[in-house]
Amino acid sequence: MPSPLKAVLSLALLLSLLSGCATFGRLGYETLPIWMMWRVQSYLDLEGEPKALARRHLDALHQWHQSTQLVPLLAMVRKARQQVEAGRYSATLFRETRESLGEGLEPVLDQAAPKIAEVALLLEASQIARMRREFDKDNEKLRRERLQGSATERAEARTKRYIERTEFFLGDLSTAQRQLIRERSSRWPPVEQHWYEQRLARQQELLALLERLRTERPAPQVASRLMRAHLNRYLQWREGSERDLGAAAMAAGDALMLELMNGITPRQKQHLLERLDDWISTLEKLASQRP
Repeated sequence: MPSPLKAVLSLALLLSLLSGCATFGRLGYETLPIWMMWRVQSYLDLEGEPKALARRHLDALHQWHQSTQLVPLLAMVRKARQQVEAGRYSATLFRETRESLGEGLEPVLDQAAPKIAEVALLLEASQIARMRREFDKDNEKLRRERLQGSATERAEARTKRYIERTEFFLGDLSTAQRQLIRERSSRWPPVEQHWYEQRLARQQELLALLERLRTERPAPQVASRLMRAHLNRYLQWREGSERDLGAAAMAAGDALMLELMNGITPRQKQHLLERLDDWISTLEKLASQRP
């Protein structure tokens, strides 16, 4: 879900490291404020003091993250490497790791909310309208890419995405492994439509919140609290059927990953260990630098 808020949340380093090699991860992290400012501008086209304020806040948030959040993330990656090397895999482990990553974003949201709210209080109606138009363009592109075609075609696209992500971690997959992914993913709950609808709902909530802040101009503390409550939506599924469907999809993914990990070849295990070693090295270097 590309948006100014998502750009801020992407300060979670693991997300940037997943994009490529360790060198890219290090350089990408160091230049995150520039990239995030570019994303903010693409949606809001800030000028004057709002633009300067957003830039200062992004720099400050990045410095805070590097000073306080990289060491815990490094410990998490080191622990993951130890478990991979020992061959200790379980669906519980995958779930707990995912939950730990979510918990690690909580302090980022605490830091980001007042900064986002302060900029939001300076927005004009034309800038909120621009964000709405940009959301519409993004959504149309995603609808064409993810929601077109029959259920079989969507399942095939889902399989392709899973294979690509798995090969990032394990290297080349065997024909049997690819077939296993195809068989399992074809039976997964069809979450794409629910994910898309949840995306739309969050966007509408954000636009409504920005409009409320623009018209009411509440005190900064009130605006920060409202923004923090909204940011929680990016960490959770909604209640009811959407939550159940999301939990079922993640459980199915964990079960497939466990089956794959229990059958990986020595070469694939080495590929994964080298990937984790690259991340550990990158995190060590970043954590040792003073912002």
